[in-house]
Amino acid sequence: MAGINVITLALTLISFTLCLSLMVGWATLGRPRHALLWAGAFGFGTAQWALTAGGAAFGIAPATGMVLSCSLGVGVTLMLLAGFRTRAGRGLSAGTLLATGGAAVMIIAAATASGQDDLAKAVPQLSRALLLPFAVATMFDRLRRRYFTEVFASGVLTVFALQSLVIGSLRVIGTSESGELAHLLVSVGLPVAFANVGAAALLLLASDLSERLEQLAVTDPLTGLLNRRGFENAVAVFDKERCEAAVLMLDVDGFKEINDEHGHAVGDAVLARIAECLQKIVRPGDAAGRIGGDEFAVLLASSDLANAELAAHRIRAELARGRLAEPDLALPSVSVGTAPLRTGPLALSLSLGEADRDLYRAKAERRPGCRQAPRLMLVQ
Repeated sequence: MAGINVITLALTLISFTLCLSLMVGWATLGRPRHALLWAGAFGFGTAQWALTAGGAAFGIAPATGMVLSCSLGVGVTLMLLAGFRTRAGRGLSAGTLLATGGAAVMIIAAATASGQDDLAKAVPQLSRALLLPFAVATMFDRLRRRYFTEVFASGVLTVFALQSLVIGSLRVIGTSESGELAHLLVSVGLPVAFANVGAAALLLLASDLSERLEQLAVTDPLTGLLNRRGFENAVAVFDKERCEAAVLMLDVDGFKEINDEHGHAVGDAVLARIAECLQKIVRPGDAAGRIGGDEFAVLLASSDLANAELAAHRIRAELARGRLAEPDLALPSVSVGTAPLRTGPLALSLSLGEADRDLYRAKAERRPGCRQAPRLMLVQ
């Protein structure tokens, strides 16, 4: 009995510490909903193990304590699953949670009422073994890209699910030998498993924050396109040796006059609408960025200059159809320059330089247009 109390006390403290840590993470890292769900899971765990350790001290009848404790164990799993699905953008409806939890509680209550305590104890373990693989499945996309945190979290959840399956199966068998083995696995493995799952959740929160900061560092906040650094990174990782590519430079015609006449807020709205038009035109594998005040650049993969000119005309046609809602204002035209994407360490600078010169020749002619830059030889 003393051994059980030590284990349950350890599980209570581990769960409480992880609940508190995840609440701090939720409060300080942008309040992501999945962090709150994970904190709730370990809050349920804290209540579960505190009840197991000291329920009798509060005058709770053993049968009632059994139902409450096992039900809270099911709640831990459901909240963990809801957190992982929410993080993946899939969510889990309250109805699904209530229906699944309610069914588990009914089984636990029926087993306890009929004196089958081992079966009641098996329900939270088997529900964990059944549901945690769905949590692992939410990370498959990122696993393919070998994110360390996802690999670690998936491994932890998989081991936890397998451990729960073994413990639950031993409980269902119901012999004294299987019960002793289940108790040993709970005593040795459960504190470690809870600590590992909590550590994985905290690592995922830190990883998400790091990824979000990296994304912010390469994203233009006004338009949502890449900023200059992000566009340079996109070109740097592009496999220029594999296929031909082209670069477009775009400059908004009369943008200063728009700012002077309508104000900078309208000017910002114009830039945002132009970015929306660019996003409609670019394909998967292309990249679009705002690289200056009213200057945009587009990287067209698998495109020669003829295709680049066609893309430029599509962009101008899309802009010609666009309007601002308030004030009711037609979108301005853009001047466009094109150039092939060069190879070598100065590829982007050379390509943007060519397209930029071409663009300003169009500007100098006082007619918005799309012109092709002359081919320049790159001296290695």
